[in-house]
Amino acid sequence: QASEVDVLVAVGDNVTVDVTDDGVGIPATAQRRGLRNLEARAAASGGALTINSPSRGGTNIHWSVPLP
Repeated sequence: QASEVDVLVAVGDNVTVDVTDDGVGIPATAQRRGLRNLEARAAASGGALTINSPSRGGTNIHWSVPLP
């Protein structure tokens, strides 16, 4: 239900991808198979995936892995 999505990709010591939308957020009961896959891939490379709800609403997904 988002009307706007921002995607930021940055490369430095880490590769980071931030996706933020203005939707209603991800329900706690939602299936997260794809997100769990992204989280597992990040962890396997020494990185992390975090999911937050910004104070203005919506969802922010932050994925980051260190470069070798």
